[in-house]
This record gives sequence, C-alpha cells and structure tokens, in this order.
Amino acid sequence: MQRPFASTMELNASTRNLTATSSPYYSKDAFIISSGASHHLTGNILLFDQESLFQYYDTLKVGNAYPMDIVGFGSITRPSLTLPDVRYVPGLKVNAVSIGQLSAMDYDVLFIKNGGCVVKERLGGEVVGEATLLNGLYMVDYLRIPLDRICLPDYETVEAALGFL
Repeated sequence: MQRPFASTMELNASTRNLTATSSPYYSKDAFIISSGASHHLTGNILLFDQESLFQYYDTLKVGNAYPMDIVGFGSITRPSLTLPDVRYVPGLKVNAVSIGQLSAMDYDVLFIKNGGCVVKERLGGEVVGEATLLNGLYMVDYLRIPLDRICLPDYETVEAALGFL
C-alpha cells in the first residue's frame, strides 16, 4: 500500500543542517474539493478532452498571492470524473474542484460526519459526487457534472458592481 505522504531528508551543504520535507504521492490526475479555489483548476493538460480545450488568458493568485497564468479552459471526462469549465494553469501542482464554482452551477457540497463529503444537485438532490477525507484533503472519489452545465455569472451582481442598478 502506497503511503499518502513521505518524508525525506535533505542536507543543506552550506549550513550542514538536515531539513525534513514532505512530498505528496497523490496521482497527477487526482482532484481535491477546495473551498479556496475560485475555479476548477489543473496543471495537467493531458487530463483535458483535447477537442474541448480553448485558449484563455487570465491570472490566478495562489497561496501567498503568488500570480500564475491561466492559459486555457476546457472539459475533463474520465471514468471517475466529468467536469466542465476547468481552467488550465501550467505549473499548478494540484487539481482542484471549486466549491464556489459548484455552488454557482447549482450544486451543494455537504460534509458528513464520517470524514467524507457529497456533491448534490440543489434541485432534486441527486448525488453526483463523493470525496474522502485523507490527510486533511477531500480527495474526489467520483464526480459527474454534465458537460453542458456551465457557470454563468450572476448578472444582477455584475450590473450592481458596474453601477447599472
């Protein structure tokens, strides 16, 4: 059984100090459920349905406001994951499903007592995904969002922000 995290020791040659570091062993196609992600995100271009990938330029701020370039978006269809409107961020080391984007698409994310979470349609309550809590991260077991379900902006909020209301 592969461990989720492994510690390694590195020797700093100039100070002769040992430093412990942790490296995740998660698969490069694994996704986490994230309340901090503004969009569904991946740094792995191979995950995209190639015919769905479009160029798109924007900037994403991660961690301590470090800017990263968004260079495209598209859909991902895998046996355990169907997800539209995913941003491609080269160099991003984690794949994230955005709770905020799911909410804007009329889905609810419910955290349950046994350490998991479920994703349900807001209307009708159909369960479309589940995740398992592992080392503090909710790892997606499966998630099936129809590819025609996109995140449309709330035009009343946009108009208010622009001073039209």
